[in-house]
Amino acid sequence: MFRNKTKKEASFVPKDTLIIIGNGFDIWQGLDTGYDQFQKYYLSHCDEIMNRLRIKKRVLADENGQKISISDVELIYGNPFKPKQLDDEFWSTFETSLDKLDAERLNLFFGKERKSLREMDKSIRNADRILKEAFCNWIATIKVDNRDTDYQFGDNCLFINFNYTDTLLRRFKVKMGNECHIHGEAADRDSIIYGHSTHPQLPEEALYQLGGRFRGLYFVEKILYETDKHVQDNIQFLCMFLAMHGVMAEEIKNVYVLGHSMGLPDIEYFAFLADSTRFHKLMQPNENSKVDTQSINELHNRLQYAISHIGYNSADQNIQSEQKESVVRKYSQEQSLRNQEFQRMFIKLLEKMNEKDVDQSETKVVHSKNDAAWHISFYSDKDKQWAETLMKELGCERVTLYSTIDECLAPFKIHRL
Repeated sequence: MFRNKTKKEASFVPKDTLIIIGNGFDIWQGLDTGYDQFQKYYLSHCDEIMNRLRIKKRVLADENGQKISISDVELIYGNPFKPKQLDDEFWSTFETSLDKLDAERLNLFFGKERKSLREMDKSIRNADRILKEAFCNWIATIKVDNRDTDYQFGDNCLFINFNYTDTLLRRFKVKMGNECHIHGEAADRDSIIYGHSTHPQLPEEALYQLGGRFRGLYFVEKILYETDKHVQDNIQFLCMFLAMHGVMAEEIKNVYVLGHSMGLPDIEYFAFLADSTRFHKLMQPNENSKVDTQSINELHNRLQYAISHIGYNSADQNIQSEQKESVVRKYSQEQSLRNQEFQRMFIKLLEKMNEKDVDQSETKVVHSKNDAAWHISFYSDKDKQWAETLMKELGCERVTLYSTIDECLAPFKIHRL
């Protein structure tokens, strides 16, 4: 996700500017990175990918009784009783679409016998394998040349890149160590992360043990967990990235958001950054009364949540509060354990840093007494309205919106003679 610096800087430059790179940034640079291009790639290469993975297509009858050949992707993310190619909406909101599984319909289609449930599990896993292979292969086709640009970023800038490309390195000559690929990069396909952010909690093992359609529900919960971005884990890596540069998030004076829609799958990142870069006195966390998350009552509430929310697609407001609270408590416990592991990893990483790295003793920490100023580019009036609403909800008051990335990047423009 990020690389260690290999050269000792001559003098320490305080990092006070954070630049967030979204897909619109690469599109602004003329790269075909829209999800519509991924859709075209998938449709053109699906057969080839399935052959390579040794996965066979399914032959089903459509609503007119005509036979249709589809992959497990269309079966799992579409309507198995009315099989057809996935519509444009699925692809245009690809990451968000990955949590739109209809568990009840899948259970009805596959049935509750053990053999049928094994087939359901296999089909779900195949759909995931096909999409991952297609997505990583598509990303690898996007090549960035070394074309010069009219912008230059100083050493005071750090970058959170939500893209997988090396556009910043090749075209903007950004130092490798100053860039954090929060979702991985094309050069390392194993690092690539994509998906929704609605199901970070582990699937309930009790559902599997209950068998029948509960086991089918378990398989859906499992793939929802595996296709979640696990934003809180990634935020831990982001904190490490910032710490390795000797900076705390509250020291950031300016935040630039370039070509990022700030959509639902990534909203937790912006909530974290908005809170971290806002000046406020540290508050001692309230100690909530400890709850035994392994108790029968807690397990019952979590199972009821899974049945209602995932099994029957019940609206959030129709689910009992105690069920939602039980899920939150269990997830918080899981995340706490992962955070401890991240901290151990980070300590080991610091111990391995040698004399070639920046001497952090030279770092002068200057805490800002003002909220960071946010500079956000938008693509459409709808995007502008969303950015205004979101930043207001996040409590950010120093916000300026720009109709183009060029306008947003005016302070970094190179004025040539």
